[in-house]
Amino acid sequence: RIVHGSIAQGLFSIGDQLLEINNINIQREYRTLDEIVQLIDSLHGTISFLLLPCDEINHGIHNQAFNHNQ
Repeated sequence: RIVHGSIAQGLFSIGDQLLEINNINIQREYRTLDEIVQLIDSLHGTISFLLLPCDEINHGIHNQAFNHNQ
């Protein structure tokens, strides 16, 4: 979920696929949204996301930098 006014607004779009968080393949290792939220909550410092933007799904993977320091 993208919250209006949050750090993620403008970086993530509806339909983007989240592939990795801090080089952890979440599609292979995490099955539910709750597990992904717990993973993010457990991380400290810089958090990196690897996204497949919805407008580039047929054009290859695009690494969008989004860093959040806790």
